[in-house]
Amino acid sequence: MSRQDKLLTAAVLFMIVVAVAFAAIYRSDHTGKLVYNQHLEETVLIVDGRELTLGDLAVYIAYEEQLVEQQALAYDYSNPEAYWNVYLNNGGFVKLLAKQAVIDMAVHDEIFYQMAQQEGIALEDEDLEELSMTQEDFWLDLSEYGRQHLGVTREQLDVELEKKALAEKYQQIYAESQHSDFDGYNTGERPYEKLLEQHSYQIKEKLWERIDFGNITLTH
Repeated sequence: MSRQDKLLTAAVLFMIVVAVAFAAIYRSDHTGKLVYNQHLEETVLIVDGRELTLGDLAVYIAYEEQLVEQQALAYDYSNPEAYWNVYLNNGGFVKLLAKQAVIDMAVHDEIFYQMAQQEGIALEDEDLEELSMTQEDFWLDLSEYGRQHLGVTREQLDVELEKKALAEKYQQIYAESQHSDFDGYNTGERPYEKLLEQHSYQIKEKLWERIDFGNITLTH
């Protein structure tokens, strides 16, 4: 390849990169939505003083999108997007309820994770073996598109799944100490809601509202 051809190729590649960048900016400016994987370092949630970024919520976003999509395919295999816009009897559209579930899960796990750390609780060998399988399954369940648009590495997801596992371990310990069962401290349950009153959290609403949930690891 001649020097002129190399320069021409480099110029074409540069123009493609610029076009992609402008397309992302256009999408953000004209739809009001943010490109999720370009804002991973921005704080979206503060739980008991600890800041959680959009990247920290990647596990919950991927999990909830995949869960709802399974339901959507069962609802209408040829047009799963229709399910995301269904209004449910419990008072909300599927997409918005699922998006709220991401926040609820993240707050829940952060509370129990912090409590576990304060008590010096750690995962044991049996826990770690189960965690390893969960991490592997979680990664394999993501499509190549999902991995790319989620924008975090497998190592980052593994760290968040480990924190989630520790939170679940302490949830069991705490439930037993309160003479309750594990499920009583799931999100939405009365014992957990009473515990939640002892903690504080804040959502960065302006940022969270601009996240196009349902179109991060999926495309509709």
